[in-house]
Amino acid sequence: MSQPGGSATIYGVLYQILGSIHWASSFRLTARRAGDELIEAQLILEPAGGGGDIRVQSSAKRLVEQWKARSDRGAWSLQKIIQDVIPDLYCAVEENKLDEYSEYRCVTEGHRSRWEEAQEFFRTLSHKPIPSDPLADLDATIERPFFPHRSYTQQELFRYIADAVRKHKPGSDESELVTHRKLWHLLAHFTFVENVTEGVLCQRINSFLLGVITYREDVDAKRRELCGVLLEECAQGEVSITPTALLQKVGLNVEPFCNWSTIRTRLGQRLARVLQGAQPVVL
Repeated sequence: MSQPGGSATIYGVLYQILGSIHWASSFRLTARRAGDELIEAQLILEPAGGGGDIRVQSSAKRLVEQWKARSDRGAWSLQKIIQDVIPDLYCAVEENKLDEYSEYRCVTEGHRSRWEEAQEFFRTLSHKPIPSDPLADLDATIERPFFPHRSYTQQELFRYIADAVRKHKPGSDESELVTHRKLWHLLAHFTFVENVTEGVLCQRINSFLLGVITYREDVDAKRRELCGVLLEECAQGEVSITPTALLQKVGLNVEPFCNWSTIRTRLGQRLARVLQGAQPVVL
């Protein structure tokens, strides 16, 4: 059932916090090295000025996610996505970086209602570079059932979404052409990730923690400790932190599991030191 009033807000914050911990554990498992230097992603939580709830930035990836708790696991209509999701994600789109690869996601406990037609339209935008005049490049003759009881052409739907974006900053402070180019970029890289429940997140985080703590019975307590640390950090506003720094705050110093060569080297060095100091065995 839905969470009422303030409870809904608290539940939503906790859902985002679990998402942040999930990202920290995921990147810690897949971190890469350049020589002896660990290459880590930067987690940006509660970005100032909006533009998602979590941003992941590394040398290979820029990911912007908006996390939407929905304990009733209800459906997300296209209208709701246009009103509540796209304008916020749009705040993260930078005009001078439209040629760089980025991903924009809505992650939710709920599921998508029937807007496959719109999703396919968004996907087609990624098949070519952003036109100098995006609106003129879209079909303006064939109407498609983008909404349950309304059919629009591609051009009409795109303009409809642009109008929703331009009701808020930064869209309200820029030219229509700039909005259209930035919106093309956003929709071309937009993904709706459904059915990511609180239980699913806890299970994923617990699986990570089982590999890095000593006692299985401490897993839930360590996950709650991570939640508390992030709640305290995020209360100060925008937070930028690496997975290593976050895990160290709760006493977890873990080597990425993918880095077997380094692990083998270190274990070999430690074994050699132990053997050098060992007493000879008298038979």
